[in-house]
Amino acid sequence: MYTGSATQRSLFSWKISNAGKLHALFMRNAKKEGVLPIHEIARTMHELCVYPSRAQVEDMVQCANYCSPREFDHITFSEFAVLATELQDAYKQCQIFPCSGAARRQRRRQKARAFARKLRRGYSSLQVFLGGSCNPTTWRRDVAIPFLKNFNITFYNPQVSQWRPELLELEDQAKEASEVLFFVIDNETRCVSSIIEAAYYAGYQRQLILVLKPCSAPGAMLCNEILSESECRELTHAQTSLRDLVERQCIPVFTDIEVALECTSKIILNSTRVQDLVLTDGAQLVRYPHLHVGKRLIALKEAFRSVDSSNSGCIDFNELCLAYRAVTNMQFNPQWLTDEQQEDGLFTFEQFCELWAECRQRIPNWSLVRYLFTVILDCVLRTIAHVFLCLLTVFGFHMEDSRKEKWGKDVYLGGVCISSNWKHQAITLLKKYGVTYYECLSSTLLRESAQENCRMLLYVIPADSRALFLMAEAAYFIGRRKNLVLCVKLLPHDVPIDESKLSSQAVRDYNRGRAYLSDIANREGVPVFDDITEAVHCVIRKVSSRPSHSLGSIATSCAI
Repeated sequence: MYTGSATQRSLFSWKISNAGKLHALFMRNAKKEGVLPIHEIARTMHELCVYPSRAQVEDMVQCANYCSPREFDHITFSEFAVLATELQDAYKQCQIFPCSGAARRQRRRQKARAFARKLRRGYSSLQVFLGGSCNPTTWRRDVAIPFLKNFNITFYNPQVSQWRPELLELEDQAKEASEVLFFVIDNETRCVSSIIEAAYYAGYQRQLILVLKPCSAPGAMLCNEILSESECRELTHAQTSLRDLVERQCIPVFTDIEVALECTSKIILNSTRVQDLVLTDGAQLVRYPHLHVGKRLIALKEAFRSVDSSNSGCIDFNELCLAYRAVTNMQFNPQWLTDEQQEDGLFTFEQFCELWAECRQRIPNWSLVRYLFTVILDCVLRTIAHVFLCLLTVFGFHMEDSRKEKWGKDVYLGGVCISSNWKHQAITLLKKYGVTYYECLSSTLLRESAQENCRMLLYVIPADSRALFLMAEAAYFIGRRKNLVLCVKLLPHDVPIDESKLSSQAVRDYNRGRAYLSDIANREGVPVFDDITEAVHCVIRKVSSRPSHSLGSIATSCAI
């Protein structure tokens, strides 16, 4: 359990230089109780030139809660010191080797797509597409259009008084031609199609400016209806998922339209990328969102528990040295402790964390040195092997390429966490054919890792759930051109969700989103089914054959 006051936890902070700096930063942003609220974690770490995503902050708090159970809304100083130090170490490694092979391939695809769009749009001078919430919102007329006119920036406004079907083609051409896609997701409409569309363009790696307005509280009016508690949770979850998807591309998310417009003008006038915005622009920066945070904190807790045999919450000096060696594989240097503390002192887990953070910053980073040596050695060996294979080919020997793709499990099941009757049917079929799968994962970063490392993704949009966040995820991975199979079921009229029936307007809104998602999938060659059995069999056929990154090959195979 959580023990110790703020003063006890910062026992070493004023005697140790590095921990003292972290403590001063922590206390400037902490509450009176000596804890850092979850909404202040990212802003506090910005002062250390560390820019975590929302999902990373969530994982930090989850790991802290695992180590010392408490309310899921804050971290203590000792936890902050460990988490900040861990992220700083990871940033150093990423800055030395900023691009993995996958990242380089992704960047080449992004450049190729941008060049193809440039060729298609020809001499079009359209700069900004104003997407997102439409009627009855007035943010385009009142704020965005006057601002863009003032900076002589060209734009396309899809909001018209009388919409006609022939406008669809014009909108698609405008989206394709625009340099920046400016999307506002507000709280006056459900924004179902806009959320799906923004997720798709984030995955497609377009230059996206996204403004998210928090959902209204239950009981507020939404589309001339009273917003229920269950729909409020669903819309909030969808916005959170959209933010996580956008931040995976290092794209900052805005809450203020005026600030977002200022950043748009900078991107257009200075020919920069949205990922190149800085804190002074008012952007909430995100860097290296793929990094997993909190592993070191959990390792410290497990080492502390292993030596605290009496479960008293305190360890002596000898036990402290043993726990430190278990975590770092190095001997603890007691130079920062007094003789009295070494002989008679007892140390809490919070103090153990502070000492680790201090030692981590003072001791040479041998793990980084080992990492550099491993990478350099790997490059040398790969070069030698490549030259050797080329020589064999010259002399008439042909070697088969034995390299294999590194995968996790076969299939990621999108939507199994929703209470729906399709889960048992799908899993039974997958087990029958020996197909491995990822089911429900609690951590956002774990889900992201599973989605990136599986061979295929199966997303089921059921007929008994709004499933807006699922549609956003599916659209994102369609934009990413991941191997994907969709099963989309329309909501029937008067369908009961969470013991309440949806209105006719709500059913139309969510079904319109389903239709839009299916349209995106068809354009990109993603197979779409309305029967779960057919969709699962399509997945089984694909994972049983040779892995392929081509969406067109999936659609062709599933059509046979």
